Amino acid sequence: MGAEEAILAFGRFMNLFRRLTWLEKRLLVSKLYVQEAEYSHPLLPKEALRVLFVSDIHAGPYFSRAQEETLSRVIEAADADLILYGGDFGQKPQDGIAWLKRQRVQKPRYGSFCVPGNHDRISTEPFERLAAAAAEKGIRALQNTMASLPCGIDLFGADDFRTGKPDGDALRQTAAPGRFGLLLCHNPDALPDMLPPFYHLALCGHTHGGQVALFGRAILSSSIYRSRFLSGWKQLEGADILVSNGVGVSALPIRIGARPQVNLLTLRQGETGRRTLRETEAQVWLQEKETK
Repeated sequence: MGAEEAILAFGRFMNLFRRLTWLEKRLLVSKLYVQEAEYSHPLLPKEALRVLFVSDIHAGPYFSRAQEETLSRVIEAADADLILYGGDFGQKPQDGIAWLKRQRVQKPRYGSFCVPGNHDRISTEPFERLAAAAAEKGIRALQNTMASLPCGIDLFGADDFRTGKPDGDALRQTAAPGRFGLLLCHNPDALPDMLPPFYHLALCGHTHGGQVALFGRAILSSSIYRSRFLSGWKQLEGADILVSNGVGVSALPIRIGARPQVNLLTLRQGETGRRTLRETEAQVWLQEKETK
């Protein structure tokens, strides 16, 4: 048995153990948080937009139907103008396709979009199949392409850093002056090769916040830059970056120091600024929405 097979076997054992014990309700891996933030920039449209960013769902053996139900309720209750998926829908491509088939068709005002993650394709399962399943649910895949939104935002979608070929030059050539550029990119490791100013804000996932992180550092990093793009707000050459912890887990069913999250951003016109408002456990957040 190789190292990867041994890790997966140990992960299956841990997953069974946590579900058969009191750990199920106490481990972060079984929870979900909604992180709300505000972002302002002079080039943003006058009318504020609500953007929901969902990354690294990792549907599959470590993602229960209860977790899936909670996520679906949050997506629906967010009432977002724009929904963005940061890749890794499933632990394997077929897991992501199965998750998509169970979802409702999405019709936010400015659409739903996604980019590929490293778990969204393998040699025998090209990304096009998952992209087709996403399209059936109203989610348009961007792969080194741009979508010009009617609200005055250019949405750029990069290919995955590990399993694809992110092409910053191709995206840069599609940028229009005077419009706000929003970059959707699964792995923040691609950013140093896709420098601004063609985008002003980048939304990324992949890192899981380290999944197991102590004192702001990942025990085992999935990034070539270690903890540089681990989690939260970052900056690169004048552009802002938000790296989400993501929803699910990979390799092992455990999270320490890295809450699973979706990100709900309010984008508004004004002086460039960013601030995280709060992070609320999803069940509490849903109850608050129901009582308003």
